Amino acid sequence: INWRINQILLNIIKENKEDINKELNILLEMNSDENRIFLMSTFLDELDFKDVNNRDNPKLAIFQEEILRAMKRPNFISVILQVVEGGKRSAVVQFPDDYTPALCITLRLTAIQSLALAVALSQSQNSSLANGALKLVKDILPAVSGNFLADMSEEVLQNIVNLIIHNKELSLPEMSGKFFNSLRTQPLPPSFNPLLNFLRKDLPQPILQSENTILRQLSDFDSGSRIINRGSIPNILVEIGSKCSYSKEIFRQTLRETGIQITEEQVAGIIVTLVNRLISITISNDISDEYKDNNKWNLEVVAEVLNNECKGLNWTAVTRNLDQPNLAIRSEAIFLLIARMFLRISAVSMPAAGLVGSWTNKHAQLAMLILASNAPRNLVDFTGIVSAEQQLPVEIAMPPNYSWLSLPLYNTLLQLAAAGLQNEVLEALNNAANNYPEYVTLGLAQVQDTGGVRAEVLRRTLPLFTGIQNSRPSSLVVMKKLLTVNPDLLVLLYRIALKRANTVQDIIDIDNRIKLFGSLIIRRVEEEAAIDENLGYWCVRADRTDFNLEARLLPIIESNSQVVRIIFLFCKAYSDTLRAR
Repeated sequence: INWRINQILLNIIKENKEDINKELNILLEMNSDENRIFLMSTFLDELDFKDVNNRDNPKLAIFQEEILRAMKRPNFISVILQVVEGGKRSAVVQFPDDYTPALCITLRLTAIQSLALAVALSQSQNSSLANGALKLVKDILPAVSGNFLADMSEEVLQNIVNLIIHNKELSLPEMSGKFFNSLRTQPLPPSFNPLLNFLRKDLPQPILQSENTILRQLSDFDSGSRIINRGSIPNILVEIGSKCSYSKEIFRQTLRETGIQITEEQVAGIIVTLVNRLISITISNDISDEYKDNNKWNLEVVAEVLNNECKGLNWTAVTRNLDQPNLAIRSEAIFLLIARMFLRISAVSMPAAGLVGSWTNKHAQLAMLILASNAPRNLVDFTGIVSAEQQLPVEIAMPPNYSWLSLPLYNTLLQLAAAGLQNEVLEALNNAANNYPEYVTLGLAQVQDTGGVRAEVLRRTLPLFTGIQNSRPSSLVVMKKLLTVNPDLLVLLYRIALKRANTVQDIIDIDNRIKLFGSLIIRRVEEEAAIDENLGYWCVRADRTDFNLEARLLPIIESNSQVVRIIFLFCKAYSDTLRAR
């Protein structure tokens, strides 16, 4: 999809504009956020702020449209940060001081739209970008007035308010007085949360009083001078409600008021509980939109505060503690929400070591493992449970996060199959084998299973590496690895190859390869192979060497006359090519 978007951008002047817009809309709706981010980031990569011809650039109109659409969406800030901090700019250490103003001018944004963009960029991890954006906020804010609610989402407005509250200079009347006077006179939609209503009613008193009042309410929760210790931070947060995530200061104060140490178990509980609350409120049809908006948790605030408060935690233990009865991974979106929140809190990829092993919530563990195995490495990293000898030559396709190189992953999946999830595990392994057959075959070769899942997958994958016609080019690599990790499977693989051989050349190729592995493997193949597997091999040997086919067959026939039928059917099938001798 991204390749096609890039092609459209490269050829946009040559193509019909109406057709372009239609195709772009279709492409962008597939995995919407990621594709839109790619589109905007790609455009920004080639945008020259000094180019006077930008105004006539048809790409600019698309970029403007996407930026304005993003401003109305609840995740605008995270989206625009990914756009500006991504692409070629990911390696930029020092952004020019005028980067944000130049971007606003190029996009021909209004004052309030420029303010929204600047507020979003002021939250960048890049200090030069954040400082330049904050300077633009200070330049624009004193002049902002009138009806501006229609031009921004609730998230943007709330972040403007929070930025003003936490910045002494911006909270001065001469800086934000007009903004708040306009806010007070405008009818706020029901979707705007109670914090904004609270701020509006309290004006023109000092702005900081609003937040302090909320903090006092939180500290007096349950009619005590401190929050009663209920043993679990997640339980307390649920009782208080989403209002404690209005701002970083409020949430930080809430955590301190619990009097509970923030441990690995508490962090995992917070992630699971708040994601569950957010999902249940979002998808429920029994509550009003107003209630949904007023009770939506600000996970960005939660994650940023926990990132500062949780230094030094064991993140593998946090991952393992996600094993909770109320964890339900019903879709990839829920998994990604959990993984990204984990990343924001920890600033490291989720360590897969916490996902493998024994969990109580088997269904959730299986869903997490399947989705984690396909996740990018910056979200879930398996390298901590992968040994160096598992890696094959670079030309063989490998999962980006090393998932299917991990023997603990296979062991855990087979344990889950034995616990009653056989069909789900079989489907997951078959899907993995379609993409990474070498790694899945060799991974399963090194683990044990009594439930039949392992045998079923190997029954599909082993024939891919026989070395005969239409087998995979990596056959010899897999054979050499099997000699080291599971010689029994190597013998079985040669037996499969012999049975499937249809031409003399197939037999010659098999014979040449088997000689690479020594006399022990050759002897085992001959001894363990069934008569129908060996017949073709013996015929070729008899034709090309002094091998005595009759002397080999007569004792077999004497001991078991039933094999005569097998020999007869073989001769009938190859009567056109068998020589009289």
